[in-house]
Amino acid sequence: MFVLALFFITSSALGKLLDSRLPKEQTAAKGNRRDWGQVLANGGWPASAGIFYILTSDPAWIVAFTAGFAGAASDTWASEFGRLSRSRPIDILRFERVKQGRSGAVSAAGTGGALAGTAVVSIGAWLFSGITGEEIDMFLFILAGAAGFCGQVIDTLAGGTVQSLYQCRVCKVKTEREFHCGCPVRHVRGFRWLDNDAVNHLCTLSSVLLGYGAAVMLM
Repeated sequence: MFVLALFFITSSALGKLLDSRLPKEQTAAKGNRRDWGQVLANGGWPASAGIFYILTSDPAWIVAFTAGFAGAASDTWASEFGRLSRSRPIDILRFERVKQGRSGAVSAAGTGGALAGTAVVSIGAWLFSGITGEEIDMFLFILAGAAGFCGQVIDTLAGGTVQSLYQCRVCKVKTEREFHCGCPVRHVRGFRWLDNDAVNHLCTLSSVLLGYGAAVMLM
């Protein structure tokens, strides 16, 4: 529960802090309220790892649980810090500048945020494990953070390739929304059913699996 709370509290606080410092036009399109789909995408797979730990008492699932939330934090913090970038992000596959907020793009500020998010969750989980008496080597929590960051990279790659992308028929801007300028948009890339929530599922699931696999091999 501590790791879950750490992720949601720090991510929400970070979003509100940045919203208070950024111009209104950079905050209006986003907002920090999470619907059930976003909560499930960020917390569902790590929660499953927690359930497996309760059923099996296998500490590898603690590492997987931590990795899942590290991945969610990495993705969330990358988006939040990316808004601070003074230059437009670069599409990770096409090496071209794109509009801020576009899935599949990276910036120095966003990458720094991704690393910070994984560090906060993995270090917090390690410190809490010492309080609860779970004797798990810190190196495994470092691996959990690394797995979370890798999950975020997978999220970025999927966002730039298979996630749905549309183009407004009126203003020609590319967007992830199915309506823009009050009109239906034109589908230009990816699978229509693969939205941002689905890609977030991929991020946390891959983080959990990578974290569990690394723990099993090294414990």
